[in-house]
Amino acid sequence: MASMMLLRAFRHVASSRSRCATAAAASISGGANRLLDATMGKKVKFVVEDEDIASKEALWSLYERWCKAFGEERDHDEMLRRFDHFRNFVLDVHSANKKSIREGWSGRYEVNIFADGKIRELLGYCTADDLYELP
Repeated sequence: MASMMLLRAFRHVASSRSRCATAAAASISGGANRLLDATMGKKVKFVVEDEDIASKEALWSLYERWCKAFGEERDHDEMLRRFDHFRNFVLDVHSANKKSIREGWSGRYEVNIFADGKIRELLGYCTADDLYELP
């Protein structure tokens, strides 16, 4: 059931992206199934504290801890390439959770296995920001 909901969400995202829809649609069913197979049964609770985002060095340390927690093996160049996406993702999640607490909302976001942009690469998905980088 969860895999079907995730697959529908991926299809919806892919169909709403005009320049990326073809590439994403071609890889969505196989990519989504591989992603689900890789993550099913591996619930990891990864907590981000205020001191983890206090500086760039603290964020880098958090990224190294994230790699260990989720079993992601990255060489230094690969980590450098993915770090900006990870940093932005973590800061967005942390900010949303702080707002959620302030406003008294019950929902919370988590930093998950896809925090460094892996899902975008596996599914061929691109964002509006990626479109600016196209020739």
